[in-house]
Amino acid sequence: MGIKDRFAICGLGVTRQGRIPGVSSVGFSAEAIHLAIQDAGLRPEDVDGYIYQGLQAARVGAAQLGEVPKHAGVPVKFIWQMQSGGATAVSAVVAACGALEAGAANYVVIVYGSAVLSLGSLIGGTPENARSNQGAYGLFAPGPDHALAARRHMYEFGTTHRQLGAIAVTQREYANKRPEAYMHGRPMTLEDHVNSRIIADPLHMLDFCLNTDGGVALIVTTAERAKQCKSKPVYIMGAGLGHQVREHYSKTQYTRLNIDAPKEAAFREAGVTVKDIDVAELYDCFTITVLLELEDYGFCKKGEGGPYVEAGGMKIGGPGVPTNTAGGELSWAYLQGFTPLTEGIRQMRGEGGDTQAPNAKIGLVSGHGGTGTGSMAYAHGTLVLRRD
Repeated sequence: MGIKDRFAICGLGVTRQGRIPGVSSVGFSAEAIHLAIQDAGLRPEDVDGYIYQGLQAARVGAAQLGEVPKHAGVPVKFIWQMQSGGATAVSAVVAACGALEAGAANYVVIVYGSAVLSLGSLIGGTPENARSNQGAYGLFAPGPDHALAARRHMYEFGTTHRQLGAIAVTQREYANKRPEAYMHGRPMTLEDHVNSRIIADPLHMLDFCLNTDGGVALIVTTAERAKQCKSKPVYIMGAGLGHQVREHYSKTQYTRLNIDAPKEAAFREAGVTVKDIDVAELYDCFTITVLLELEDYGFCKKGEGGPYVEAGGMKIGGPGVPTNTAGGELSWAYLQGFTPLTEGIRQMRGEGGDTQAPNAKIGLVSGHGGTGTGSMAYAHGTLVLRRD
């Protein structure tokens, strides 16, 4: 039967984002749930399904996240943990639709909460990673992995540091118009980007996403129930999931994310093409990730991502499609795949403030991630949303 327009997001709760000492991952998650329930005009007892993203770092309270419904006073029928890195958010929406279809719940809350910035987390530097095949070559975390993709793209297509910097600067400009963004009030120039230190050649520090504390929750229900809720429903038009299975270091593949399967599934279900997308919220763990997605989704041709972003293709009023309109993980906040999903919902509800894309009716949300040390061979998720 498919999911097109049969399910909707009826509530959204977003906590403060940034460095917030003294609040645990459980605390952020419970707060986000209460905010989402208030936003939807529901009661805690109405919410009967709970899906949460398990965190990869034990120090940030991952083991306790399954206890959040008890702390939040939400009597759910099931508790599901999901983990596919930045693809988890889209995957969780698909799982929520499945639970609703099966009659397992009426309202499913999906939650991400993390105190990683305040508590600290060593990413990738575990003994297991050090002994892995990737670790032997210095690939302890996603940064070096994406650096290989950036270098290959530069070699094949002439992409420059300044073009990658245009992505970071555009997203910082958006964040500086959004008071809730972690990087609000901290402008960035192309020179700032190019002069920032190299972390994984050729990627600079300002090519990397943030680490932040905070939480988000969204409530998914049927389209009919969503019409009775307080906030505007955001309808789920289509979704697609896929995983790259390829030679990990193939030179011919390293400039692609291989998102064809999830993109085609989501677009086919939604009955749209890339030309119908009014605003795009793309997963942006690194600037090169955004550039590859812009190409692979078809906003520009393969190899033309650099000139596209340099010409303002991501900007509102520019020659392309408004992209990552709150600042994304590079400048708004780091909620993994829930960062683009949160802004996708807000754009469809007309709540983008000074960076609201005009006349945005259909939005694209992506997620990119997985469970290994690198992420160029990870899962990918595509979601197409529409406004009420």
